[in-house]
Amino acid sequence: MWAPSPLAAQDSTCSYDRCALALHRGFWSSYLVRGDGVTRVARIGFRAPTLADFAARQDSAGFYFRQFRAQHTSGNWLQLLGALTAVAGQVVVYESRQDVVGTGILLVGYGVLFTGGERTRRGANSLQRAIWYYNRTLAR
Repeated sequence: MWAPSPLAAQDSTCSYDRCALALHRGFWSSYLVRGDGVTRVARIGFRAPTLADFAARQDSAGFYFRQFRAQHTSGNWLQLLGALTAVAGQVVVYESRQDVVGTGILLVGYGVLFTGGERTRRGANSLQRAIWYYNRTLAR
């Protein structure tokens, strides 16, 4: 198991090679990694990581990271809710034989699932922009 490490302070000793952030994808989650040593900074799973020193930044990197946190977490919750609602709609159709009601519940579930997926996608784009703006501040 790994322990999250704090983001490096923004000073002239923090070079691009040592402190640049990147996103590494795993099967069930992704990881925010730092530097050419690929040190894991945070795990990005169902909920977005806090990374207080990143979120507290008052520049574009902080703005996009805060957007990522809001969109990623709410998008995942909406996807879960949508999937459960869609399954409930299928159960109503097959068990109760109430096709109209069950189909309506199923369609609402798919709509919520799609909306959650879109929010999660937007969150991933915001994270990429936050990483880009963060890396831009590092000394070359």
